[in-house]
Amino acid sequence: MCLYIRNRKPRVAKRDIVVLKYLQKEGERYSSPCQGTPVTLGKLMVAQPETPHISRWDKDLYDREISSIEGGVIHAKLSESNDYGNYCAKAIIPAGTEYWMDPFGTEIAAKQMLITEERGSNESVDIQLFKEILEDAPEKNGVRVGDYQMTDDSFVHPTKKIAKTKVRGIVCGFYEDGSPIVCALEMFREKWDTKYDSRIGEHTSWEKAMKLFNGREVTAQYQKQIDGKDKERFAAFERCINYRKDKKEDWYFGSLGENMTMLDNAVYLNAAHMITGLGFIIDTEGWYWSCSEYDSGGSWCCSLGRSRVRCDWNDKYRTCRVVPFYASTNKKKKKV
Repeated sequence: MCLYIRNRKPRVAKRDIVVLKYLQKEGERYSSPCQGTPVTLGKLMVAQPETPHISRWDKDLYDREISSIEGGVIHAKLSESNDYGNYCAKAIIPAGTEYWMDPFGTEIAAKQMLITEERGSNESVDIQLFKEILEDAPEKNGVRVGDYQMTDDSFVHPTKKIAKTKVRGIVCGFYEDGSPIVCALEMFREKWDTKYDSRIGEHTSWEKAMKLFNGREVTAQYQKQIDGKDKERFAAFERCINYRKDKKEDWYFGSLGENMTMLDNAVYLNAAHMITGLGFIIDTEGWYWSCSEYDSGGSWCCSLGRSRVRCDWNDKYRTCRVVPFYASTNKKKKKV
């Protein structure tokens, strides 16, 4: 199993860091799920070889270099997952240990790790680590990625006291003018169109689509074009438009650029979720629809994998993940 990273330089644990180590349990025997290495609970594991092997792997769609660690580390997760082993143990990366983390805040690997006899869960992981992650979040006009937007249009940092019933969404990036991109705290699974022949907006290549931040405009075009006809066909549009409809808020189906920005900032959104419990974990297990169309039968979608945001087109009648976006403004100052 490889860990894909953007920064080859290791971090050094300032204190013991609590993580989740997934194992394969067979009777009273435990092993690592990928390599099958025997594991003894309560014992410190030291990775071999002593020097991790790190090599250049690829570049992502934003032209950032990606490397892979192919040995010399012990892998763990930073949140509960369904794709590793059948037993989750609480594990500790000892203070002073060198470690690496994937760009999305879901996986971590260290040169040594104590696998405890306790079961692990989201409640046992190191909240301080997520607070440190948020210190590096992009910021514009006093608002950071990972801040929550409230129903009065103010913004609150995840480490502050939050009135959870008054949270509207979470800042997942910024538009070119510096205003925040706000996405919903919920993720849904929907079809783009139940039929194989529709056109709402412009048909584009992925190179152009990834630069589109026009979800609000395309959604308005959809509303004008459909106008009550065949609404049952377009579940993704309808899910976004009707999200929090009782609040009379302006939600829309995000473009490829907006969705890719959300995924690219997953480390901060995931950190905010782990601190507050608000929102959802952005993982590497699914594709997210955008309203940006490839052709009449397909539209662009994106996902996370191997330290990068990937994009591809899919048939509109297939089910993918959908996250509504909010038509935000930046007129009010953030609460501190």
